[in-house]
Amino acid sequence: MTDQELKDLVNKLAIDTDRIKAENAAGFAALREAQAETKKELQQLILSAEKRGAHSERELVALTQSMKNTRSEVDGIGKSQGMVAEEFFFNSLSADPTVAGIHYDSVTPRLKRSKQGKSTEIDILLENGQSLAVAEVKYRVRTKDIEQVQQTLATLRDFFPQYKHYAIHAGVAGFSFDDGVVEQAHAQGLFVLTR
Repeated sequence: MTDQELKDLVNKLAIDTDRIKAENAAGFAALREAQAETKKELQQLILSAEKRGAHSERELVALTQSMKNTRSEVDGIGKSQGMVAEEFFFNSLSADPTVAGIHYDSVTPRLKRSKQGKSTEIDILLENGQSLAVAEVKYRVRTKDIEQVQQTLATLRDFFPQYKHYAIHAGVAGFSFDDGVVEQAHAQGLFVLTR
């Protein structure tokens, strides 16, 4: 290779290096511009997601409140039905205070007692000086109501010591009964009052 050819080759390499540097600089500038655009788009997506999240959170809060309101209304309906049933059986027993062939002198609705931080409630209590009849009243009687009567019986004499020598009869009263509940009540020695 001659000196001239070597000079030409070095000049060509210098020109190619300058061209490559210029191309790289342009490529890096384009890359930085693309990164800036991507960052901007990502920030917009995050902002949009936050807005949607806030919107979704508001919807969730509204839905939760709506469910609470609905539950409150359903509870109110259930409570009202229970009160209707209690009033019906109280009026019926007041007109004829006889349960399981035993006549009673007084009928007391919604008797509540508290003692040492615990409490009990008897929907209807009938008394004749020797015997008590305790009725748990529900619009619809379920198995758990039979269990509730048994729990009331277990603590009755603690809450009402004045009845410690009384014979106690207990039962359930309701407008409707789940399948098998009447048989379950009778099997446990409880009376059943129906409409």
